[in-house]
Amino acid sequence: MFTTPVKATRTARRRGRLAVVALGLAAAASVALAPAASADPGMTSSSGLSCGGLIDCGPFAQSNYDAGPATNTLATANVAGLVTTGVINTTANAGGATASVADVDATLSGVSTLTATAVSSQCTVNSDAAAVTGSSSIVDGSLSVLAGSPITLATAPAPNTEVTLVDPLIASIVLNRQTTAQDGTLTVDAIYITLANLQTITIATSTCGPPKLAIPVVAPAVAIGGGAAAVLAMPVLGVIWYRRRQEAGAAVRS
Repeated sequence: MFTTPVKATRTARRRGRLAVVALGLAAAASVALAPAASADPGMTSSSGLSCGGLIDCGPFAQSNYDAGPATNTLATANVAGLVTTGVINTTANAGGATASVADVDATLSGVSTLTATAVSSQCTVNSDAAAVTGSSSIVDGSLSVLAGSPITLATAPAPNTEVTLVDPLIASIVLNRQTTAQDGTLTVDAIYITLANLQTITIATSTCGPPKLAIPVVAPAVAIGGGAAAVLAMPVLGVIWYRRRQEAGAAVRS
């Protein structure tokens, strides 16, 4: 006669316990399944030619990745008495940046010149590895000095390759110049020339900022201060609370 109500009561209690456990597991899952940090592309840019010092010029044919990919082209660049080039092409996008310059002819002094059929640089953003890499290429590069044998420039120079000159006070040359800023931004200059510490000529520059890590979404229970351990313990604590409540009720009824 009283079997059915007792069973119903037990079923209700069992459902109550399961509900408490389910709530605890849901809270724990909200922490465990919080999105992990991801990487967004950093800033990228490129230019074909720039000068600094006694004569300022450029940057010529500059491309900047902002709201979307960018490309730029210039038929020729001419800085009187300093450097001339042929076609300049630059690109900048989420994956990196490139700069290529044709027919480079730079005057280092009255007795020396630097020429190349093509000069290029590139940098690449690897969002998965949160890293930035770069390289340079020089085709038919040569440094001519009066009364001396021409110096052939490396086709694929290692980073920060210095060219040895007869008179380093006249000029210093660095191939595949790579510099990293404090925030991790990498700048690659295919050819970087300094004249008597008074003038610089930079040919084919590519710049890539490091990927930006997004801030992960944290479940409110963790942010409040309970901590992941406390949230994960909620199922067990819920069952203990429920049992003690039932025992207290039984004691009152008796």
